Amino acid sequence: MIGVSEHPLPMVHAYARIYYEFEASTLQRLLSEAFISLNKMSFQLPYEEVFCTLEVGVADGKDFTFLGGEEARKLRKTLKERRLPRLDFIVYANYRRSLGRARSLWGDLQRVRVVFPEENTAEIQVFHFKGTRRLPLDELLSRIIEQVRLEADRRSLPPPQISVLRGR
Repeated sequence: MIGVSEHPLPMVHAYARIYYEFEASTLQRLLSEAFISLNKMSFQLPYEEVFCTLEVGVADGKDFTFLGGEEARKLRKTLKERRLPRLDFIVYANYRRSLGRARSLWGDLQRVRVVFPEENTAEIQVFHFKGTRRLPLDELLSRIIEQVRLEADRRSLPPPQISVLRGR
């Protein structure tokens, strides 16, 4: 099933707990749009002269597929039809000295799982799978939450509020 991984999250290295004032199915659609927006996003890392480009994938049972046009359509359709028990994504952070440069400086691979432990509460969990860990995990969580807030604002919904953000 698209959006849900059959593999457990081995460990949680960082997490954020957010509260929202609408249905969980609406938050799931906001989260999916946020991850679709994060795909191919580039920005400069705060303390380095390195650019980071994110590539986002979505779980599909035992595998992950990167969020291209077809996968994004399938995810949107699934979330329109039903609420999922959780959402699983993979985020690859690719680093370069300049945006036009062809040669990569390594990268990081993170698994991101969103669970819904209580009503009107979601927890975004991040597991750093491999890589140099140049992108701080709290920075990744902040970017995810900022994209969710932008999507909520675009739909005239109250923005989700962060109660806890832990990890680095």
